[in-house]
Amino acid sequence: MVNLATKKTTKAVAFVVILLAIFINVGNAVIFKKKVKLKGRNKFHFLTKFAIGEDKTGYTRMRARFIRPWTQGLDTPDTIPIDFNIYTDDQWDKVINLEDNDCWGKASLQTIDQWLNVPTNGEWTESVQHHLNADRQTELWFFSVCDCEERAHTILPTLPKVEIELFMINDESHFSQEDMYILPFYVVMFIVFLGFMGKSILEFYNDFKSEESVENPLIPLMVSINADIMHLGFMCIHLFFIYSDGSGFFVFSVFARLFKIISQATMMWLLITISFGWTVTYKNMVETDIYILTAIFVIMIHLLIGALTYVDDEEHHKYHDFGGVQGVILMILRLIIFGVFVYGIKDTSNSADRKQKSFLWSLTITATTYILSFPTLWIISMFMDRYVINSFITFGTYSAQAFAAYYILHQLTKKGSSYYKASHKSKALLPGAKFV
Repeated sequence: MVNLATKKTTKAVAFVVILLAIFINVGNAVIFKKKVKLKGRNKFHFLTKFAIGEDKTGYTRMRARFIRPWTQGLDTPDTIPIDFNIYTDDQWDKVINLEDNDCWGKASLQTIDQWLNVPTNGEWTESVQHHLNADRQTELWFFSVCDCEERAHTILPTLPKVEIELFMINDESHFSQEDMYILPFYVVMFIVFLGFMGKSILEFYNDFKSEESVENPLIPLMVSINADIMHLGFMCIHLFFIYSDGSGFFVFSVFARLFKIISQATMMWLLITISFGWTVTYKNMVETDIYILTAIFVIMIHLLIGALTYVDDEEHHKYHDFGGVQGVILMILRLIIFGVFVYGIKDTSNSADRKQKSFLWSLTITATTYILSFPTLWIISMFMDRYVINSFITFGTYSAQAFAAYYILHQLTKKGSSYYKASHKSKALLPGAKFV
């Protein structure tokens, strides 16, 4: 048995190592890469942004190449000049107020200007380094590339795309100041949710032995908690490699975002079903299809919004995953879900006794904190410095997630809780009720 377990462990470790080898450097964080064509409205092209902490010194290294060798016979130039622009946040605010086609106006506002002569044979240019400082407060730097003189793709339409590579450092750290403290926070949350998962599995096992019922709120709670653990695990790996060498795993970040969506959708579905009386007033899950329809609606909309976050990922106006129109859609969805929850609470309260109403009131406080956490944080973040928005929303939403998970786990597993007193656990089932 020991040898068999050892072999299985070795295979699992080998599988993980292979995955790491496959996906390493697929996605980039502070080692930023992008392929662009500088033509038409894209003669001026935003690349990325990076924050340097207060009283810190950072730097960037940049280089470029065409994605393949290019020739047009004897008239082929050896190099094509490309202009890199770096802006402070104050200057960038002026850039975005200009007309889209005002390439010269945007280029003239740059804080740092760097021309690179890109070889037409497909080789990289030499790397050029510039210091990025933040003297009095955290400085957010914006990077762009342009061809206002139309010496590249405009007059040479067959010219391949140019690949840009930027390497950025924030006072010897690979993290932008926006993301400086997120990794340790995720590690702490990962440990917390592991504890939640262990507790929920133990209590579910005890409940199943006594009731032999699979219709248990602990099941969707465990799904939500497990999805949180997967999200946090993938993000910890992704951010650890950014911490190590500046390059993360794009695939891992995609999986992390997917599991986060699953966790949030499942938690809100659980809150809604309990608000309508599931296991409190002995409503049976099989009595109506409303729960299934609610689950499908919540999960599908969240998945859609999650997919939309990649449409304008790395755009200059996004300071967190749900910046821009995705944040507005998610906020409206949360308000709709909250309205459905309140309707369920009101409907259930009409036939609830005193103990049940006491539980429903405490559930309302928790659900309000959780469901409305994102809309509240999203609105507050509009009045904050841009470089703290990502940390503020990340810490706030996950704290609300942890609070909701702890509250529901406590209510479902502790004898003497308001849920225990209000639910079927403390009394005989009503005639006709059936938990299967």
